[in-house]
Amino acid sequence: MINKFSRFKSIESYQWVMAIALLAVLVHFLLVLFVVLSRINYRYDLEWMEGASLVQAYRIFSGQPLYIQPSLEYIPLIYPPFYFYGSAALIKIMGISFLPLRIVSFASTLGCLVVIYATVKNKTNSVAIGLVAAGSFVAAFKIGGAWFDIARVDMLFIFLCMAAVFFLEKQTTKYSIIAGILFSLAFLTKQTAISVFAVLALTTLFLFKKQTIPFVGGFTILTLLTYFYLNFSTNGWYRYYILTLPSSYQIRWSSLLNTLQAGFEVEAVILMISLAPLLLGFYAVIRDKFHLYYYLASIGFIATSVIARMNHGAYDNTLLPAYASLAILFGIGIGWLGSHLDFQGINKNLVKSALWLVIIIQFILLRYDPFQQIPTQADRRAGDALVSELQSTSGDVLIPYDNYLALLAGKKVYFHFVAFNDVRSLHTQTRPELRDILKQFRSTPFSLFIMDLPDNLIQNNQCASTQNIDYESANTFYPVTGYSVRPTLQYSDCP
Repeated sequence: MINKFSRFKSIESYQWVMAIALLAVLVHFLLVLFVVLSRINYRYDLEWMEGASLVQAYRIFSGQPLYIQPSLEYIPLIYPPFYFYGSAALIKIMGISFLPLRIVSFASTLGCLVVIYATVKNKTNSVAIGLVAAGSFVAAFKIGGAWFDIARVDMLFIFLCMAAVFFLEKQTTKYSIIAGILFSLAFLTKQTAISVFAVLALTTLFLFKKQTIPFVGGFTILTLLTYFYLNFSTNGWYRYYILTLPSSYQIRWSSLLNTLQAGFEVEAVILMISLAPLLLGFYAVIRDKFHLYYYLASIGFIATSVIARMNHGAYDNTLLPAYASLAILFGIGIGWLGSHLDFQGINKNLVKSALWLVIIIQFILLRYDPFQQIPTQADRRAGDALVSELQSTSGDVLIPYDNYLALLAGKKVYFHFVAFNDVRSLHTQTRPELRDILKQFRSTPFSLFIMDLPDNLIQNNQCASTQNIDYESANTFYPVTGYSVRPTLQYSDCP
């Protein structure tokens, strides 16, 4: 009777601890939802490159070409077009604002959560573990740059890669072709998809040999067709932007250890549980094709993330593919440990309770202040004041770090600084393009010229007046994530 009562208490304790873990998942999801709903319709940059994305989607919407020779008026970002075309389609319905672009990103985030949940539930046969796995990705919101709804290509890229991995695991010709097509679309969103695809192609060759040709074929045919079409129709400028310019980026290999520590230290529990089956049951894992497949796939996601993070100027969002793949391994690891941990002399339900307690601690470690990710009313007033000033200016305005403000003000839009910087960062073969831009710049009069930071190469020292832009506080109108800059220097009547 006593033993039965003790066992009942133990089972009850384990269920309560698991319920608390699910509550932690719910809290993290509500926090993200609160942040997203509070800022998704914010009129101004949440991250300093969002404006460049808006301008590119607007160009598609207005029938202008996306990839052209760099000029003072426009320089494309170094990304393929799929995200921008998807956003432009929504702009036709919703109008010109960041909202359509952010909807695409957040919908992609939700898609990632569905893939994580479905994958883990299929493997563990547990709804609770599937939810916790998806919740671990939700909880990575802040350490991943608070990027789930940002008007950038990343979330769509991650979703397409994860969906491809999900379909490829089904090991049928139809789904392998679909997986290849999805990876091609991922490459048409962000070039780094090619590294994840390469790892998956080798994995397929190793584990699912019959599916290699359908998978690789589906990717290769669509990728080559779209590449040659886009490159031919843009007179070679497509290759220039998506291959030539990115090749100038330098990887700081000396920062590898710092990158690993900064990116994964806070996810220590997730890492340990993800690796536990491999360390404690190596032979059983490598005989389980499903489990081994996701370990191998995660190599592609994690390597892509770490290498991208070591690029100069990279931000925390580059680690999101790694966090997404670890979420799946984390969920599978929870299920594996729950089935295989059985210490002699220790009640198994007590071990499960300890496991779920550790998981709760991990969710606590990933806590953050959601209000730091939400623009304030002072930010909105500052943006409105800048747009109003641009509207009241009679001539052309140049605002390189925030060129979308000219679009909002109904003024002529010029290049974004990050795209200009990519052009000038390349070596001697692009100097003619750079000289042309600078020549155009020096021959174009601007009534107003606003910079976030001084830049000797494009600074015009012949302006009639120079003054600092005043804000309500020292923190007003900075982006809530990414590179922390805001309009600070204002020049008037620049010949």
